[in-house]
Amino acid sequence: MDRVIVINSPEISGIALVSIGLNDIENLRIWKNNQRQVFFFQEEIQPEDQIRWFAAYQNRPSDYMFMVHWQTRAVGCLGFRILTEEVDIYNVILADQTLRNQGIMSGALQLLVAYGSTLSRLPVSVRVLRSNPAVAWYRRNHFLDIAATDTYYKLQLDRVAFPAVRIGTNGRYT
Repeated sequence: MDRVIVINSPEISGIALVSIGLNDIENLRIWKNNQRQVFFFQEEIQPEDQIRWFAAYQNRPSDYMFMVHWQTRAVGCLGFRILTEEVDIYNVILADQTLRNQGIMSGALQLLVAYGSTLSRLPVSVRVLRSNPAVAWYRRNHFLDIAATDTYYKLQLDRVAFPAVRIGTNGRYT
């Protein structure tokens, strides 16, 4: 991705999503490594692996990763990729655990879904390890169980129940 995308909403105060850049990848690597036990890929990511991932990411036009900014500082990340039959949410990380239960990541999710909906009307889903405590968070945020395996749940967004927000990208509200 060659341009910076900033997503915000007058309805969600203090939270903005900013598309990732080269300066963000070390934080992403550290955050993912710190919480790797709740992700499918659980090996420690080395700096050179992260650089390779970022180079490949930049060549995937339907893949979006954002830093979650709260009151001007990066506190987490989340992303989505538009696949053939669905929009897949991935790498949802709140890096600063002192901010848990304050609605920051739920607000970020609302912004992400609103922006993703401008690009695709496919169903929005997520795969979450059964052992990941975020399963309950997704359910509270209007994701419904649609499939399960021995290791993970697949949940899909209930667009009717999910709160829609008006977003702005790069300072222009739509």
